[in-house]
Amino acid sequence: MKSNFFVIAFTLFLIAKSSFALTINISSGVPQGGFGDVASNLLMAELIKAERPEWQINFIVAPEALPVIHKLMPDLNSNRDLAFFLETDSPLPIADFLLGFSNADPANNDQIKKTAPIVLGFVEYGARKNPTTRKIMRSSRQKEGQLLLNFYAGLNSTGMYFLPEKNTALRISKDLSTYGIEPNTVVAFSYSSNESSTAAYREAVEKLALTSEYQGKEIILFEKDFEKSALKRLKRSFFSKDIPANFKINRYKSMPFHLTMALIQRANLPVLGTGDVSLSLILGSGKVPVYENISWTKEHLNALQSLIVSNSTYFSSNADARIMLQKALSISSESEIIFKVFKDIRFRKEFVLAVDQFRSTQSLPKNVVRLISNLHCSNFLTKQL
Repeated sequence: MKSNFFVIAFTLFLIAKSSFALTINISSGVPQGGFGDVASNLLMAELIKAERPEWQINFIVAPEALPVIHKLMPDLNSNRDLAFFLETDSPLPIADFLLGFSNADPANNDQIKKTAPIVLGFVEYGARKNPTTRKIMRSSRQKEGQLLLNFYAGLNSTGMYFLPEKNTALRISKDLSTYGIEPNTVVAFSYSSNESSTAAYREAVEKLALTSEYQGKEIILFEKDFEKSALKRLKRSFFSKDIPANFKINRYKSMPFHLTMALIQRANLPVLGTGDVSLSLILGSGKVPVYENISWTKEHLNALQSLIVSNSTYFSSNADARIMLQKALSISSESEIIFKVFKDIRFRKEFVLAVDQFRSTQSLPKNVVRLISNLHCSNFLTKQL
């Protein structure tokens, strides 16, 4: 009996030790034609900090990523949750773990890979083939005293970039009244750089503004500000001559990261998204996506559809709902589909309820924290023995 007591006590001690005051370095990665790869790492740094406020999170920025970081976080110096370093800084902070997400591969980065004894990499969602089956580990090796582990991210792997609960834990406190948003304002958000999808979304919002249920409400749409030369490629007119009086448009060329999060959390209508980060922010905020049809995301979206159907009697028993689900997650320029998703309140409610069923198990920040704690506990135990 006494021996069992000591085993339990020692186990509790190890668990406490594994979660106390760890230092984590996270690599920014480098931009690959857009903001998504760098944004993935920045988002995960903030989500891990939200899960473990007592951990020291250092965000190490590659020189190529610095312009992107300044656009995503123009108020960089006011961020008190993360510590920012350049890869070229000397010395770089030493940590217990070094992490990289999406295209960031810290194990192959000579500048930063020696800052921690354990290096964990999590590749982008689209890297996996057939994600409807469960697979986690991509590769593992030990080299020169370092443990190098590479994992798949995404559904049915280590999870997506959202918290076990809705992302209000990020404490986004942006004052949206400066953008014309009041408590009764209906907010629509197009988080896309695709002209055709943006035009289709805008057309659906404008049509919604003309319906009787929305005529007495102000709708503000946030959308990307495209160059006029790009707009000429659109088949439909991007700018209507007769915009409804209750419909306003706020256009942006680039948007700070926390404003993006705040608008998604505040959105009343399904959000147009593209890429891993936007899908994660939309699902993580308890919202419904209308998602662009992109070839490299197709298999991951199939996995999302499968999880939603398997976690909802509404979708599993309703063929029309499943068809709409498939269409909502593969938008190109179909404004009519987007409008139907806007109007179908039952569809939207059941979608969110289904995601809530698997949110905790498919939370990458939660699973990363658990993995780090287990590895640290195991490493500590090995050293003691």
